[in-house]
Amino acid sequence: MSPPKIPTLLLLNRRQKKALLETHGYHVMEGDTESDLDFTIREDVAKGDIKVSDIERAIGS
Repeated sequence: MSPPKIPTLLLLNRRQKKALLETHGYHVMEGDTESDLDFTIREDVAKGDIKVSDIERAIGS
């Protein structure tokens, strides 16, 4: 089963996605694509490790 679609991810740039993941303990590598970051964020939201409010807060950064 694929992780849920999260429309607010479209509002984040790569730097914001990287920062969001790093605040949750990830080390984002240079070769990680933006779709890799999206997938990881969606998976963690589905598991409850990242809250949608964290994504919304990242939009303002």
